[in-house]
Amino acid sequence: MKRKYCDLSHWRGILQKTYRQMYIEEVDFTGHVTLVVFNKVKESISFKLADHDDFNIVADGFMWLQYFPSNAHHTMTAVINEKGEIVQWYFDITLANALTKEGVPYFDDLFLDVVVLPNKEIFVLDEDELLNALNNERISEDDYRLARAELEKLHKNLTAGNNDLLKRWDADFKTLYSGV
Repeated sequence: MKRKYCDLSHWRGILQKTYRQMYIEEVDFTGHVTLVVFNKVKESISFKLADHDDFNIVADGFMWLQYFPSNAHHTMTAVINEKGEIVQWYFDITLANALTKEGVPYFDDLFLDVVVLPNKEIFVLDEDELLNALNNERISEDDYRLARAELEKLHKNLTAGNNDLLKRWDADFKTLYSGV
């Protein structure tokens, strides 16, 4: 299981970035929200889904708006291009979302991922990695069941069009980006 930090301080390919963070406690979301602006990167990173063309997820001027809910076992990253347009929403299924002693959000990744494209097409990724982690005893049976249950709940919520993060990302982006 990998621990991932939202400030991306471990990424070597970022030459210059801007980082912002806020805590929200509202009816539809409680947790931390962060914004990473990739001012300058060594090279772009692209992503391919099924029969779609490759698309960038990291490039100069791209941004990641990341949500770390206090009451869920997932995170969400809104990938935003240099024009402020959504590229994709990327959900990581997590064992835990927490803060470092310095207050930087991180999560323990449970391998499963869900991608939602702007046309609302949904992809579930890395189910094989989750099963492999279980078979190789990198996660427990309880972790496996937790990941599957969170995926099922999230997928049901997304297909019904009831995901609060997809509804609020634009307003939160504008709030954090205004300070950049």
